[in-house]
This record gives sequence, structure tokens and C-alpha cells, in this order.
Amino acid sequence: MNCLLFVKDAAVGDIGAVAAQLVKKRDEAVRTRNAAFAEWKKKWVRYHGEYVTKYAKILEDRRAWYIRYLRQEYTCNGVISAVNEAEVKRKCDELRAEAARSVAEYKARLAQKLSEAEKQFNERIAAFKKSVDDLIVKARIAFSACTTKREAAITCYRKQLQARHQTTRSYLSKRINDAKTVHYAKFTKMIEYYHGSSYTSNTNIKYMMSQYNSCLNTKVDAIMNEFDAAGKENIDALVMHYSCHYKCRVSSCYLPSYHCGSYFNWRVHYPTESCYSFQYGLISEQEVWELLEN
Repeated sequence: MNCLLFVKDAAVGDIGAVAAQLVKKRDEAVRTRNAAFAEWKKKWVRYHGEYVTKYAKILEDRRAWYIRYLRQEYTCNGVISAVNEAEVKRKCDELRAEAARSVAEYKARLAQKLSEAEKQFNERIAAFKKSVDDLIVKARIAFSACTTKREAAITCYRKQLQARHQTTRSYLSKRINDAKTVHYAKFTKMIEYYHGSSYTSNTNIKYMMSQYNSCLNTKVDAIMNEFDAAGKENIDALVMHYSCHYKCRVSSCYLPSYHCGSYFNWRVHYPTESCYSFQYGLISEQEVWELLEN
């Protein structure tokens, strides 16, 4: 019996074909997401480079402004003393060192943001793969249970048909053998009518009656054999029909829902000049504007 098992969206003899389709769709979805994330990451790496450059420029502009401010403070009659000049140089080096540390910290913070986004993405990809694997396992278990139940049901159905056939066979055998007994009894009376009761001592008559009885048995056996052959053929056909209409279906062969957009929405706002405050009270507002213009 080679009837195929039918699975939703595929007529196959094994759940493996459906599992292979799911794995193929899963891998295709993951490749698409990975490509999209790679492009997104490439864009944000470029943005981060621009942010760091902007940040470094802000720090350098502020450092230059503050050094000009110090020189303005230390200048007396257009001259800066050696001590003040050394203090300006020391402050300049200190600000440069602080700027370098700030830039490194800012780069690390941006890299951490990107790393967190990539980690979240990888976790969602892993969760997505697991959900597909869980779906395949669930489908395999359900399909295996269905095929086991199907085989048991087919076996039970065949036994019911065989039992019904055996009951009918017993009834038919009894009717035919009863008819044969009646027929042979009438044949015996006919022999007795023509040859008298002494026919039992006639060897030829006894041989003829024995052959006649064998002929009747042969005909009965032929009828029963024909009945058995027809019954087997009918049972096989009915079991095949029953098997082909007993379908094991996978409840669902669609990929689980997969949301991956949230990590595309985060933003990094690079610092602006307003993030850095200086004590402007030491000089007048007009002087500040003059220094900025210079």
C-alpha cells in the first residue's frame, strides 16, 4: 500500500519536506535582515565618524576661545609675562588632554550604542530562529502522532473488514455445504431407486458416488476460493481508499511573526556649543562678541 500522506501545501510521505521549506524561508528571512542591518550599521558608523569630528571641532573651538580669553586676561600693555605665558601653555596642554579624553569617551559611548543595537538585533535573530525550530519540532510531533493514529486506524479498519468477511464467509460456507448435503442425499436416493439397496456392494457404483462427492467438494471449494479472492481484493481497495482519505495535516507551515524595526529608530545627538558653559562674567558681553569675531 503506497498511498501518500497529505500535508498542508504539499503531498509528501514525510514531514521533512515541510520542515525543509520552513528552514529555507527562515534562512532567507535571516539573510534579508542581516543585509538590512549591515547597511544600517554602515550608515551609522559613518554618522558616528561625523559626530566625533564635530565633537572634536567643538572642543577645539572652545579651547581656542578660552586660550584667547586667558591671553586677554594676562596681557598688560600688550605684553604677557613669561610666568603667565607658561600658565597659558600649561592650560592649553591641559585642555588638549581633556579634549582627547572627552573625544575618546564620546567615541566609546557611540560604539556602545551601536554595540547594544547589534546585540539586540542578534538576540532577535536568535529568538526568531528558535521560534522556527520550535514550530518544526511541534509540527513533527503533531505529524508523528497523526501518522501513528492513522496507522492504528487503518489496521483497525482492515480487521473490521476481515471480521465482516469472515462472518459472511461462515454463513456462505454453511449455506453451500447444506445445499451440497441435500443435493448428495437426493443423488443417493436416485441411485437407490435405480439400483436398489444392494448398490452399496457394487464397487463401480461406490466409486461413481465417491467421484460425484469429490466433484461437489471441488465446486464448493472453488466458490469459497473465489469468494476469498474477491473479498481480499475488495478489502485492499477499501483500505486504500480509506488510507488515501485519512490525511495528516500540519496545522500551520507559516513563519512566526518577526518584528525587527525598533533598533532602526534610536538616535544619537552629538553635542553642540550649548553643552559647554564658560564663565562669561569675567569680561563684558561686548568683549565676548569681539573675541568670538576675532
